[in-house]
Amino acid sequence: MTTPPAEDKSVRPSPLCRPSGHGHVARRNKNALPSKLLLGLLLASPLASADRDLAFSAMSLYKDYSGSVEKRSGLEHDLGLSRTFDRFSLGLGYQYATADRFESPDLRVTKPSLTLGYAFGENINGSATYLRINDNLAPTDDGRIYSAALHVRGLPGRLSTHLGVHFSDYDFFDASQLDLALGTSMSIQDMKLSIKAGVKYISLDRERNTKYIQNAESTYLAPEFGLRLGKNGYFGMLGIVGSRVFEVADEGLKVSHHATELRRSYLLALGKQTKSLDLQLMLGHHLATELPPAHDLHINTLAVRMNYRF
Repeated sequence: MTTPPAEDKSVRPSPLCRPSGHGHVARRNKNALPSKLLLGLLLASPLASADRDLAFSAMSLYKDYSGSVEKRSGLEHDLGLSRTFDRFSLGLGYQYATADRFESPDLRVTKPSLTLGYAFGENINGSATYLRINDNLAPTDDGRIYSAALHVRGLPGRLSTHLGVHFSDYDFFDASQLDLALGTSMSIQDMKLSIKAGVKYISLDRERNTKYIQNAESTYLAPEFGLRLGKNGYFGMLGIVGSRVFEVADEGLKVSHHATELRRSYLLALGKQTKSLDLQLMLGHHLATELPPAHDLHINTLAVRMNYRF
């Protein structure tokens, strides 16, 4: 889920967390040891001295599927931990989601992820993210998401730019995505206004045109617009995003891996930001279509998010 622009000092959650068992328990156990080793390195490395930056993030999201023929509601919980070592940063994330379905069994999804970041300069930052999908029902189970992002700030006219490249590797199709966005900020008396406009291009490469994706378009071009207004640490954000499917968002930390076309999304966030703590309340309304069986629905979301910098 794409969000409107935020101030540069906001900390992004480490790789985890957008929405979202038949052999999956074995896969998750197989990944448990590497995850514990990475977490140990993140916290106990001799490089991680007291003056290094450590950040923790958590989010809980509720979804209501109004008009769906498959799902009633869903819950998602995201946890993230990141540490900065000079120019480098390392982030770990874990997302757990469930959905109450009209038919048994209920949906259960996990998405572990890993992000590596690098500061090329004071105003240039890049990152690479790997995310894996474990889903007990969808044929996109065991999907692998590879993402790279580049942020450049301090351009003439107080402009900033964002470039994102994503590749989603599924069993019977692939999805390639390119993100381009341009932002600017200005001060109005004692308030700060930030504006962001961009576009997402998504292309599907079908190895087999199964029923699961046969109603999807081959390409999507989704415009997006975001507005942020802040004063004395309080802020409000508005956003709108156009039609897309199998979208990767938040620099690879979120992926919509179910065959649901989001025709249009309206987003609102309110929050408070301090030197060490960010709190956000986020609301979303999405006009969507379940591609099999091409049924229209409305998805309403409510989320609470917290970022803490030690």
